[in-house]
Amino acid sequence: MPDMRFAPPPVLRIAEKSGGLNQVSVRSYNERLIMSLLLQNERMSRLELGQASGLSAQTISVIVRALERDGFLIRGQAQRGRVGPPTIPMSLNATGAFAVGVSVTAHNVRAVLIDFVGRQRVARVVGCDRPAAEEIIERAAGMAEGLIAEMSKRDRSRLAGIGIALPDDIEDWAADHPMRELEAVVAERTAQEVLIQNNVTAAAAAESMFGHAKSMRDYLFFFVGETTQSRLILNHRVHAGGGDRGRPIVGLNELATLLTARGHDGDAVWRADGDWAPISDISGKWQAQCAEGLRQAIRALDYFVDVTDIVLTGFLPDPVGVALCADLSDSLPNKQICWSEIGAQSDCVGAASLPYASRFII
Repeated sequence: MPDMRFAPPPVLRIAEKSGGLNQVSVRSYNERLIMSLLLQNERMSRLELGQASGLSAQTISVIVRALERDGFLIRGQAQRGRVGPPTIPMSLNATGAFAVGVSVTAHNVRAVLIDFVGRQRVARVVGCDRPAAEEIIERAAGMAEGLIAEMSKRDRSRLAGIGIALPDDIEDWAADHPMRELEAVVAERTAQEVLIQNNVTAAAAAESMFGHAKSMRDYLFFFVGETTQSRLILNHRVHAGGGDRGRPIVGLNELATLLTARGHDGDAVWRADGDWAPISDISGKWQAQCAEGLRQAIRALDYFVDVTDIVLTGFLPDPVGVALCADLSDSLPNKQICWSEIGAQSDCVGAASLPYASRFII
């Protein structure tokens, strides 16, 4: 990657002895600000960047030229037809940076390579059944190594790092001590910076950076996995929910139990790209129970926070997720409820976004 400008900046409110910020810190922050705006808006002119950031036209020009030279930005075609010189929209260069995300669940280990705008370039999945810590470490490191090995030399030089998403209950089925070695082992075998995040929080971050929630300042996020968990995003900050305190929302564990009791393959629910049509009679009843739990959670939140936008994702086939959102929308007409455009890989993509948040984005 290019020079040290893109290392995480120091805390900017700590002043130098002169009373001002050092030049490198200011430049790093301003460049992060410009890339954050372009991530959110896809393309903006220099004038629009200046209006949104509050930076001077000269500062914007210097930053844009530097980021374009280093391969992080690309310019679009000049827009004519208005008074004055033509405007040139700028956007993030999709191949300006890459990142690897790994997600570990009790039923599979997945890895994905994303580009700078969050598109999934390569994805891998290996099934498992509550693997031991040593197996998790080996699979996570091996899958990350494999994705990196498949990259071209040029793309490897633009690799920002590796993110890993882990569930809260991982220590219930993986020994605690060996799991502490996960970050070190993956970093050593890949020679990359490794960052670790909770899987639901990572999925919410993916929606904020690359999904429907890019334009949302405040929204409620639900992740349907073994259990259904929530995150509340206020002013772009992710706040963890109450977990399973009180009445838990129905998750896929309940559906797997129902399927097994009826003689079906309960593991089918963990294959999000699978066909649920053969189990529609059972999954339909489960969907109604899940929707009722979600409705209760949404209505309970209304007593404290007025949030209109709601995003759902999880290990569901897209048609099932869309139908669940439609069910909720019918009974909650004042809410804007949508199914994730990232889908079942949102936690994995969110893990991959961690190096971007560390190095490039505010």
